[in-house]
Amino acid sequence: MSSAGDSAVNAQPQSLAVELARVVAQKPDQLAVTDGVREITFGELGHRASAVAHRVLELQAEEGSTGRALGGTRWLPIVVDRTSASVVALHGAARAGAAFSPIEADLPAERIAEVFRRLGDPKVALVPDRRHLELLPPGVRGVEVMDDSLIGSREVVDVDPLDPAVVNFTSGSTGRPKAVLWRWNAFTRSMKGERERTPGIGSRRASHLRPFSFGAGLIRIGRISLGDSLHILDPRLFDPDGLLDAMAQHELTDIHLGASLMASLVRGSNRGRRLPTIDVIRLGGEPTPWDLLPKVFEMVSPDATVHVGFAATEAGNMTRFEVRPGDPIGEGFVPLGRPVRPDMFRLMPVEDVDTAFEIYVGDPQASGFLDDPELEAARFSIDADGVRWWRSGDLATVDAEGIFHHRGRIDSMVKVNGVLVEPSEVEAALRVIDGIADAAVVPKVAVNGSKRLIGHLVVDDESLTPESVREQLLQQLPQALVPAMFVLHQCFPVTDRGKLDRRALAEGAWERWRSSEPRTGHLEQELWLASQIQLILDLGEVGFDEDIWDLGLDSLGAVELCAVIAEAGFGEMNPNQLLETRTAGSLVAFLSSRECELNSASVVLNSSGSHRPVFALPGGGGTALRFQALAQCLGAEQPVVVIEPRGMHCAGPVDRTIESMAAHAVGEITERLGVGERCVLLGFSAGATSAFETARQLHASGREVDLMLLDAVPGGRQPSAASLIRTVAAPTANDDRPGFLHRLRDRGPVETARRLPALLTTRRRARRIERYVVDPGPPSHDLDRYLALRRIQSEAIRAYRPERLPFAGTLIRVADNPIEALVEPLVQGLTVVEVGGDHDSMLMHPHVSAIADAVIGRLAVTSASEV
Repeated sequence: MSSAGDSAVNAQPQSLAVELARVVAQKPDQLAVTDGVREITFGELGHRASAVAHRVLELQAEEGSTGRALGGTRWLPIVVDRTSASVVALHGAARAGAAFSPIEADLPAERIAEVFRRLGDPKVALVPDRRHLELLPPGVRGVEVMDDSLIGSREVVDVDPLDPAVVNFTSGSTGRPKAVLWRWNAFTRSMKGERERTPGIGSRRASHLRPFSFGAGLIRIGRISLGDSLHILDPRLFDPDGLLDAMAQHELTDIHLGASLMASLVRGSNRGRRLPTIDVIRLGGEPTPWDLLPKVFEMVSPDATVHVGFAATEAGNMTRFEVRPGDPIGEGFVPLGRPVRPDMFRLMPVEDVDTAFEIYVGDPQASGFLDDPELEAARFSIDADGVRWWRSGDLATVDAEGIFHHRGRIDSMVKVNGVLVEPSEVEAALRVIDGIADAAVVPKVAVNGSKRLIGHLVVDDESLTPESVREQLLQQLPQALVPAMFVLHQCFPVTDRGKLDRRALAEGAWERWRSSEPRTGHLEQELWLASQIQLILDLGEVGFDEDIWDLGLDSLGAVELCAVIAEAGFGEMNPNQLLETRTAGSLVAFLSSRECELNSASVVLNSSGSHRPVFALPGGGGTALRFQALAQCLGAEQPVVVIEPRGMHCAGPVDRTIESMAAHAVGEITERLGVGERCVLLGFSAGATSAFETARQLHASGREVDLMLLDAVPGGRQPSAASLIRTVAAPTANDDRPGFLHRLRDRGPVETARRLPALLTTRRRARRIERYVVDPGPPSHDLDRYLALRRIQSEAIRAYRPERLPFAGTLIRVADNPIEALVEPLVQGLTVVEVGGDHDSMLMHPHVSAIADAVIGRLAVTSASEV
């Protein structure tokens, strides 16, 4: 921001008012703006704007130095609605050189009062007409811009281009509106951009369908300064057919709207070329589906061009992409296009996101945020060359032709079953399914805190079923990305800006789309179980034949359901059994038979598959759930036998040495493989040591083995094996930590007393785990028992001394765990495969697909060697 001294030196006419004065002189009698009720010519607009500027400067002079915000700027609030009067108010402020802030008239009174406070409690404001005066806080003097008694005129006031001009209050992720600051040069830049991308500017009839209270609305008033007429249409007052008629009546040449509103207009039109005069269509604010464009071209001029790009209040128009009739139509969403300023457009990596990058924009239109230095520091930065950069929060990729593609927003990404999901990816997959006219995917947070995706659909094929939609999605996406339920809509709700109203979708109470009525139970046990599943999934009624995993049950929900079943007296059950009893009906039958204890330590995933099984050993305390995503990627025909530690979920002794654990695994493998059949064996984390010894014993018995170690060193460091144990470990005899009396003296009695309950709880839990280590007892779902089994395996690993294997193996590891130097001495030859994610997420989507590829490759080599 420039100083007061600089302002006097740098002061110059600002483009918004100067350009309007030029147009007023050229064509005073031509239409400047209309809202369907009042038409204002350029001459009248210039006269009224001058009178408003004169009155504003008079009142501000009377107020003196009061009403200034942080930084010394005197702000002029302007209450705006969707009328021609709002255009007069905005141009009046510009002519006065007054820094202004447009405030939407239909905001709650509390929000309007908050905006005034953040602007420094200014004492002068502009309103469209008398009825808006009551919206102003007490003590504020309102100027009615259409008051015919306003007299006087004022020449355009010179301003410093770097001085504050506008503050736009936009939605913020914290619930507090962001206050985006523009300087006066932002209008110069925006009008230059309009000239460059709009042929015939100065004689066009442009629509205005959005509020004047945010960036795109303010840019539209610049079109008036360039000589175009502006036709204000409020979509809230029309049905789609009526809005199309209004556009046609005004013989518009340009329309600018969101893709969701455009889709509603397309669905509301069945009468051919309804808008023959429109040759420029700007679609922005949200992703534009490719399949929308052919329908748009049927409605407008044969010579029309659709403009799609990336714009934001903070940065202005950043990219540009144009489509004309006859151009190839792609799939999914129309790309962002190429940067308007390539040297000021960058993609930067994002933590935990492997498939896209964040957009950074240099020399952005905004200078920062009003009264929010923390947010400004997080979103704006200056590089070593002195260039100011803005972090957009939007994700993108760039193809070989230099075209940028939008991949969603960082703040819209959500973890579902441990997988980071961008809803727009699912929406794109839904849109290519025949019969789906529109799609939106929003997350839903269940009562237990887990998240599920809900697919909202507009369908134009009555034969389409939710089952077929799910089946087609599974051919394109990992299961974690398939919505837990679908909801049908006639049309989607839109905001007053014409964008899809995702909040309305997220907060609404929707009925699930079904192809038939769900089968329900009648017995007390059946009704009880159905109610518990519904509580955990939080998706409404669950049919007895619906797959609870497809409906979004995750590992946390599985443990919760097993605990509820045990507490109700139906017997102990472990989460792995839910993989085999996937519906409420089969689960009731299973509980009725009281087969709640496994007879084997092995769990078979893809149990109906016909291929030779792959064998897997989980980490300490781990279960078969760890390998569920891998089994999905390998396909239904490839069984995966997960050999859990003996005694975890089935009756039997708990093995306490790696050799005995391996001997147990050898027995399970031998039962399932024929004589001479080669074994593909995976070991994850702490299970890698057991897999290593199992491979040694199998090889010694004459069986060939393909060993694949997942992110671990046999007998060596395990990335997360002891992390939970350390938090509850009991003190040892050699513990040299300060005793109770030392802590009492150092901390004082009050702080010691405050910490005592937590300390006692930790000690009691540590002793309980110690008892489980000595005697694990029968299988149960007690977390402390799982931790004890994990400790038993960790102690066995520490005691194990691996011997070099006389055959080759594969190490699959994450990027930040380069352990091959520790593994290479233990095998005759080592192949290293690097995958994405971290130790805990590598076996989850999307990273698990790379592991599946490695396993499939190994299986292919094995099959070829046996031919």
